[in-house]
Order: sequence, then C-alpha cells, then structure tokens
Amino acid sequence: MPRLTILGSLVPTSSIRLLTISKAWLSEFLFTRGIFGGPTGKPLYRYQVTQVEFDNLCSLLSSNKSDFNHPVRGCCWAACFCLYVSEKYRRDYDASDGGWSWAGFEFQLTVSFSPHQRKELVLKGLKNYWQRPIRNRERGMDLLGSLFSEGGLPWKLVQSETHGFGRAVRGGLKQFYKINSLGRTTTDLMGDYDPYLPSTFRTLETRQSLAGIVEQLIHLVEVHPLAGNADPASYLDKHVPSWRGEFPIPLGEQHGRTLVNEWLKDAEQRRHEKKETEAKALEFTCFHRLTGSLDDWHIQ
Repeated sequence: MPRLTILGSLVPTSSIRLLTISKAWLSEFLFTRGIFGGPTGKPLYRYQVTQVEFDNLCSLLSSNKSDFNHPVRGCCWAACFCLYVSEKYRRDYDASDGGWSWAGFEFQLTVSFSPHQRKELVLKGLKNYWQRPIRNRERGMDLLGSLFSEGGLPWKLVQSETHGFGRAVRGGLKQFYKINSLGRTTTDLMGDYDPYLPSTFRTLETRQSLAGIVEQLIHLVEVHPLAGNADPASYLDKHVPSWRGEFPIPLGEQHGRTLVNEWLKDAEQRRHEKKETEAKALEFTCFHRLTGSLDDWHIQ
C-alpha cells in the first residue's frame, strides 16, 4: 500500500485521503506532545516546534495549497499556516525592509492571499483551531501581529548586539532584586527598555515575554544548584526536562543554548550578590528578644 511520510512516520495514503494531510499532521504533532484532546489554548511557541517538524510543515503547506479554502480541509490547513507563520517569525525575522508584512511568509509557500483570505485563515486557524485570541489595534484586528505574538520573541533579534532584547534581559537580571524590593513588577521594568526596541515591539506582549524570561532565569537559579556549573542548561535538561518549554526562543539551537547559559550564569551571579549584600547587612544589625517569665523577664 502506498505510504506518505508525515513527521517522520509512514502513514497509508488511504488514511490520508480520509483525514486530509493537514489534519493528520496536526494530530500527530499534538500526539507526540501527549496532547490527545486537541489544542490547549497555550501560545504557539510553547509547543516547541522542532526543525524537522518545521521543514515538514513548509512542505505540507506548499504541496496542498488548494486546501486553504476547502469547506472541510480548510480549517486544518489554516491551523498549519498560522503555526508556520508564527514559527518562521520566531526563527527568521530580522526587522529588515519588508519584514513586517505577509510577503516573505507567502513567498516561501508560493502563494499570495487577499486581505479577506488572510482574515479567514487567521480566524479559522488561530482563533477556532488553536483557541488563541486575535489582537486588536486602533484600526481593528491585527492579524499578522497576532501571529507574530504567538511566535514569542524573534530569535535573530534576541541574539543581536544591535537590538534591545538582549539588553532588556541583562538589565532585568541586574535590577530584578532591587525592583522587587521596591514593589515594581518585572513587566514594568521591561517597559524601561522600550526605547531600545523597534517601535513595533513596544507592546505589552513583548514586555511580558521579556519579563517571563527574566523571572524564569531567576527562579531556576534560586531553586536548582547551578552555581559554578559550566553548562547549567545541560544540568537542567537532565534534572528538569520541562524547563525549556517556558522560554519563547528556540533553545534547541546551539547558539540559543549558549546565550541562555550566559543568562543563567548572570542570574546566578545576581543571586550570589544579593546573598552577599544580605549577609553584610546582618553585620550591622542587632536583634532583641524578650526572655524569661512574665514576672521575671529581660532583654537579650
């Protein structure tokens, strides 16, 4: 019986005709993550698409373009398309000319949709299938911006020295304990770095994503013995295998792991400095306590 490879598995073509390729791909995509009741409503970056899955997704969409407006197969094709756009944004967006447009995403699939078709794709794919909200701007629904938000943070800009994402994370780590003691939130702190970000990224979603990275880094160094570890990411892979799912950047890439290792070491240094500061403060602190019985007490 003829078979087709989907996500590395051989599936009978007769089954594909019944399920449609996109529906079969999505079913296996969720199944490999232990999700059996359909999408959970979490941001798309949290599904952590692998490189092999991303390559297969691109091929699937290119080879089945006619499914996009099919009354039955269209919903799953739209879901795959939304996942593709958000993941390609996370992996490849570099803020170059024309970057904030549909052109680059559609060009790779050799398709060109009208504004109305794009709206239908995002409504069916992002809202109906993935159960994710569509963002609104002053002029109405922000369809492309919604898919970008689902991708988390653009990896190429996060690792670039000329953009403010890395500066915001490092600054957040440096000031985390200070602003925490003052009652400010990490998200508020990330707003201080808006001037260093492109105007299109000066949003609450971006601040929340950056704050999530800072808070997760601090949490990891406070809970796990990472001090002095030359490769803290490997330690976490071994002892806390779920930790990578919290980050909106592709940590499976070597450069991603290298950068996160640097962040973890920086977070550990900030934690150590906090402990030293607290210890020195105790040298100039006097504690008093009442001892003895009610009719015969004294201060110690």
